Amino acid sequence: MRDFDRVMMWGFGWEKGPFGMIDAIGPERIGVELKPFYEKATVLGFDGQYHATAPEPQYSTIKDYPILSTGESHNLRDLGDGVTAFCLTTKMGSITPKLVGELTNLLESGKVQRLVLTSEAKVYSVGYDLNFFHTSIQEAHFDLIDKELRALHRLGSLLEQIPSVAAVWGYALGAGLELAMSCSQVVAGPECQIGLPESRVGLIPGGRGTVIMRLRNQETAKRLGDAAIVLTEGTTAPNADQARELGYLRPTDVTVYHPDRLLAEAKAAALKASHSDLPAWKQMEGPVGGIIDRLLDDGKSRGTLTDYDRVIGDKVKCVFVKPTSYEEALVRERQEFVDLCGRPLTLARIRHMLENGKPLRN
Repeated sequence: MRDFDRVMMWGFGWEKGPFGMIDAIGPERIGVELKPFYEKATVLGFDGQYHATAPEPQYSTIKDYPILSTGESHNLRDLGDGVTAFCLTTKMGSITPKLVGELTNLLESGKVQRLVLTSEAKVYSVGYDLNFFHTSIQEAHFDLIDKELRALHRLGSLLEQIPSVAAVWGYALGAGLELAMSCSQVVAGPECQIGLPESRVGLIPGGRGTVIMRLRNQETAKRLGDAAIVLTEGTTAPNADQARELGYLRPTDVTVYHPDRLLAEAKAAALKASHSDLPAWKQMEGPVGGIIDRLLDDGKSRGTLTDYDRVIGDKVKCVFVKPTSYEEALVRERQEFVDLCGRPLTLARIRHMLENGKPLRN
């Protein structure tokens, strides 16, 4: 029974196999009289008796591990062997100021030596909580927005300083992806949708995402131009392999094709990981700005970019082209993000996304 359930779960992507579903629904509700197929750590055999199942740590779920402490937005769990998991517990793994503060305090305490960043929500993360930006923009609290961006930048830098692995699945978007990109390695489910879609709500990635994409794509001017368009369009990769092609994942990041092994692979990676180093800032030669302008103009003429998308693309270009150092790029990223927050068309996009769950092409 257990093996048959697993065939359906692993082979066809079912959340539960047929016997597990009968237990979850309740046999009496489908008009049959049956014992539960699963009873604690035992499974019903064909002989009508319950048999203990052998331990299989490679298939453990996050909730199989003991909780060390809890916060308003996370659980801290002990994965064993010196590896600690920081598990998001917010709705859909959304990133909030409180969550950023809790993880920052943990890393600054020095109590964690090796970290797995993951989630106990339905997905890894859908990004930063848009309600924070909506409220802050309406109340003209732009200094508060800048403060929280600084906090997000600091958290990314702290993640780089310890061996850390992000275990992502479902969605890894926006600020959730930015934090994962700061880790030593990302371990991703194969069908995880991965991207920095901030442009769809009138913004650019503001948690170091724009800067990291600049650093990861500075081999050639053409590559930088392509990366700028990816951010301007807010492209989301439908799977981990395409995310690697778009530059969201590094060649060293790992795709785990067996969904129930994701956490075990993340722990194994954390045991081998060292701290993360961003590429050194490379001053580009040649007409990078001109290449980005041409690509933006092409997108507008094809109808894939609106007039306001073109404005957002110019902001990305400013972060890619104007700074002469990593530190200057971080300042520029925050400035351009806050400037966009002050524009009515950005507020309209944010409000439309909150009310309808779909981007507004204004």
